[in-house]
Amino acid sequence: MREGDIRNLLLSFLGGQVPAQDFCKRFGEIYWSVRNSPVEPAAAELCSQMVGPLMEYSKGHRDEADLRRALVPLLQQSVVRE
Repeated sequence: MREGDIRNLLLSFLGGQVPAQDFCKRFGEIYWSVRNSPVEPAAAELCSQMVGPLMEYSKGHRDEADLRRALVPLLQQSVVRE
């Protein structure tokens, strides 16, 4: 899984094309794939930044609107590659 694929999923969720439940499920699958394959550090870093807000959402500490607000800045970040 590449960083661009993760950003595309995130963009689809933020744009309303993917419901929150589907987004969380798909992200969960991506997360384990990325964490178990250190091939692309940028993808792993993006996943690490997303997991906190998603866990808070899944535990009921964030509503969907707050989750979206928390994830928007991740699209605006550029990851420095070595």
